[in-house]
Amino acid sequence: MGAEAEAEAEEEAECLTDEVDTKGVAAQRTRFLDLLQDTCRKKAAVEVRFHGPGVEGVVASGNLVAVESTLDEILVENLATPTGDIPLARVNMDDVLYIKLLKKRERM
Repeated sequence: MGAEAEAEAEEEAECLTDEVDTKGVAAQRTRFLDLLQDTCRKKAAVEVRFHGPGVEGVVASGNLVAVESTLDEILVENLATPTGDIPLARVNMDDVLYIKLLKKRERM
């Protein structure tokens, strides 16, 4: 094994033994869940950009009302899509590239 490979292996071993800041991780998770809860409570306006077969590049907008606990699905009210409006849509996150929270002036 060359010197470069040895240095890389040593660096990887150090990463594996680093302690995880469990309190920090828990605090970040709590802040994230609080953000989701507040966003859904306010029915925040969102833009959803899709990707994948049949939906590549499609952009839709609506109001986020719920997020499934495993983050696999979201519920969006008044989802405006290029093919029409959906009063309440269950969106599979496997089909979503990103969700953008819209500012008041950006709302559609």
